[in-house]
Amino acid sequence: MAISWNNLGQARAKLGDSPQAEAAFEHSQKLLAKLVCDFPGEIRFRSSLAGVMNNQAMALEQSGELPQALAKYRSAIEHQSFAMQHAPKAIGYRDYLSKHLFNYSRALRASGAPAEAAEAALRRRALWPQHGEHLFRIAIELAESAEQIVDTPLGDQYADAAIQTLRQAQSAGYQLPDTLSEKRAFDFLSDRPAFVALLMGDSRS
Repeated sequence: MAISWNNLGQARAKLGDSPQAEAAFEHSQKLLAKLVCDFPGEIRFRSSLAGVMNNQAMALEQSGELPQALAKYRSAIEHQSFAMQHAPKAIGYRDYLSKHLFNYSRALRASGAPAEAAEAALRRRALWPQHGEHLFRIAIELAESAEQIVDTPLGDQYADAAIQTLRQAQSAGYQLPDTLSEKRAFDFLSDRPAFVALLMGDSRS
């Protein structure tokens, strides 16, 4: 029943019917919250609750309700973090948490909070220390956040984090040079020696 309400919410959101979508998502969450309360040892219920919250947040974000979307993303991240911590070997929970953090970071940038967006990206980076493709995508998030506050101490900090993350991706086996030349997100880094060194294949700088 909870899954059905969630699916209805997603369908209503795609049709642009925000009130009905909101109501369906809330029904789903109420059912899952009761399951979490009644069966605290069943971590999958907690993860499912996080997933529905994430879906609702995406619908809210698409309808322009960013403050509400951000609040739902935060709740989704909290519940999915709990699921991952209590079932660390379940790779699915790590994937879901990563997706929630990605969505949250995007919404934060859209709401004019690039520093918070970068911090969310750094949380996501901690999930994938040896995964080159994930690290590359996270570097893009960090660069996009840094560009919004360029020429500030925080902007410099997150620009350096983006370059560091690219270096981690490279160390994990991800092929950088050809891909980097196609990504506008890194354009503003072009005058930084560490970035130039990375492009030239020198990972020591």
